[in-house]
Amino acid sequence: MPSRQPSRTGRPSTGLRSAIPHTKIPLTGRATTDLAGLQRMRTSSEPGRPKTAAPFSIAELEKVCEERSRLVSELTTQNCSLTLEMDNMKTQLNAKTMLHESACQEVARLTADGERMKREAEERESSLKAQLVTQDQKVRTLLNDVVDLRGKIRVAVRLRPFVKGEDAGESLSHIGFPDRRSISVNNGSKPTAYQFQHVFCQASQEYVFDEFKELIESVISGYNVAIIAYGQTGSGKTYTMRGGEGDQRGLIPRAVEFMFLTRNNLKSMDWTYEYAASFLEVYNDDVFDLLRNERTKLKVVLGTGRVDIPDLKTVALQSPDDLHELMLLADKNRSTAATKMNETSSRSHAVFTLRVTATNAISSEAFTSSLSLVDLAGSERAKESEVSGPRFTEMTHINKALSNLQNVIRCQLRKEAHVPYRNSKLTMLLQECLGKGNSKTLMLVNLRPSFANLTETKRSLDFAANTSQTVIGAPLKNESSQ
Repeated sequence: MPSRQPSRTGRPSTGLRSAIPHTKIPLTGRATTDLAGLQRMRTSSEPGRPKTAAPFSIAELEKVCEERSRLVSELTTQNCSLTLEMDNMKTQLNAKTMLHESACQEVARLTADGERMKREAEERESSLKAQLVTQDQKVRTLLNDVVDLRGKIRVAVRLRPFVKGEDAGESLSHIGFPDRRSISVNNGSKPTAYQFQHVFCQASQEYVFDEFKELIESVISGYNVAIIAYGQTGSGKTYTMRGGEGDQRGLIPRAVEFMFLTRNNLKSMDWTYEYAASFLEVYNDDVFDLLRNERTKLKVVLGTGRVDIPDLKTVALQSPDDLHELMLLADKNRSTAATKMNETSSRSHAVFTLRVTATNAISSEAFTSSLSLVDLAGSERAKESEVSGPRFTEMTHINKALSNLQNVIRCQLRKEAHVPYRNSKLTMLLQECLGKGNSKTLMLVNLRPSFANLTETKRSLDFAANTSQTVIGAPLKNESSQ
């Protein structure tokens, strides 16, 4: 067997060298670059030899392998790091996914809870609203009971202040006010004292209205209410009822404003109110429509317990501003004239009526009611007023109508079987609030402050005293089911 010849380098010619060409070592990156460099160095370092690739030495291969191992280790480390980072990201993603799912579940739960709470709140609101309606009905019933206990025909007295042309420096020693409900007059002999529900000594328009607000509120509860301004000519009846602008507004505009304010407040309890107004005058015992420019006598039809005027104009009110236009028209059409006692004396009795229609969507309660605000013409004496001709005729009709009104009150006071409502157009129109119908009635007696008018003042107070004792029957609430 031939022996192996050592190579020139002293290395075996077979074995590892012969195995090298058959060994495939994948080299990448820096290792590949180093191997190529070694090959070039070996080819160029041996002069005289053909430029062919020289075989690698063991050391060179080991160096390459070490480099490759190092690179593999680095890549493995990087791969592990990336794998770990990816696992962390997956963990975070899973956590965020779970958190998102939990949040979605919480949102769904909260949404369901919110819808449930909303339903419960709506049901409770509906229940509370029904309870509020019931309580409101009880309160209004108690309020009306209190008002009724104060008298069937309520009476109040208002003394106006001195006005231009009167002796503003005159003392009021002839009229006394012991308390809020009392008034006394002294003509030089024995003082006479009177007591009423209200006594106003030069009170403001607002104060007077506030005292009557609870009575007017009865209209909103379904009762008919009438307030009648009575008194000597020039005593402030028209001012009390009509008034002026701003703070000088009288009962009519203030009452309508209050009715609209109350209507708005009661909307939350499902109340619906509709208002319609009419305005007429009784002039020389004939009835005329103050909301029409045509001067046509109106026919008064008497029914059972009520009065109807078929051709009387009724205007729906959508706001208090609508009333202002009607008042201007009524002022223009109302009969007035100058007398010695009053520069703008009303020569007619004026009746403003606000009709109310109300319904409740919850309780199905419904009713109609009315508020009548009456500005009577003032009583006169021919000698004092110095009137003649048409003014004298007007005075005669005015005094006759007022006399018939006093007679009706007197008959009611005496509880007579027959009450002469039909003796004048005025008492015919007012019969529903003077005992024949169903009404809460207030007689507001107006007085002049001067000593010269003391006799007429005492007559007015005597009439007021009789009226305060008059029983016209307990008022009944107007109601009907829808």
